[in-house]
Amino acid sequence: FSELPVQRYDRILVCNADEGMLLWEALRRAPEGLAAGLVQSQQSLQTLLHFAKQSMTTLEEEELPRLMVLADQDIPERSDAEEYLSSGTFEYILARDLFRRPLPSKTISDRITSFSQRARSLLVPGGRLALIGSPPRRGMRIASLIEEEIPRLENIESETIKDLIHSLKEAEAVFWDQYKSAWELEDLESALRSAGFETKSNIIKRSEERLISTSDINSWFDTEKSSWGKSMANQLGAERLGAIRDLMYSLAKQGPLTWKWEAVLIHATAV
Repeated sequence: FSELPVQRYDRILVCNADEGMLLWEALRRAPEGLAAGLVQSQQSLQTLLHFAKQSMTTLEEEELPRLMVLADQDIPERSDAEEYLSSGTFEYILARDLFRRPLPSKTISDRITSFSQRARSLLVPGGRLALIGSPPRRGMRIASLIEEEIPRLENIESETIKDLIHSLKEAEAVFWDQYKSAWELEDLESALRSAGFETKSNIIKRSEERLISTSDINSWFDTEKSSWGKSMANQLGAERLGAIRDLMYSLAKQGPLTWKWEAVLIHATAV
């Protein structure tokens, strides 16, 4: 919101609004306009409306956010927005981690194209789209995480650790190069420009101290349920993958680990 000149009477559409944070800020910024949100389930819709009614008791019924369940799409067509959200046009569309949730029936390329076209049809001329997300290829690599924490791995030969890290780096590179849900900044910018947007973007480097639990590690290294775990097992074999998992167990016991990733921020203006 910091770079968006939102007016009190503007109409704001929040995609992937289940957690509510951007929706409440939209409601605060545009109290005389419209705050609308897209959620993935009826339960999310009811939860958000209940929270709004309980915590914002001064709001009249027509001032509450408009919500729409959209489980198998990223953004609605204009006619559906008019029917369920009380408006088919908006001054702003906001999206956070939009493409993280899977939609098995659509490829990531189709999703990006469809989102860009529909977003343009929903925005007034000069309207703004603000999107922030972390492309899968820009996420933390387990090999890099272990490599940065080598000094904390005692009683293990450094050459053994370096050999495992080298193997894991190569395997992770193969996995992310072929990952079917992967997208990049260039893909989204190209689709937005083709749909009628002018774009401005930048990359944000992030870092936080994160506690990694045993269940987290088990989930990542699950060779049946985790696509990453399955790929690593196929490339490295059970023995080497087990050794790498044991390194993660050792590190996790020692407290928070530095988790690094990158996010992309795109501002697009409808022309």
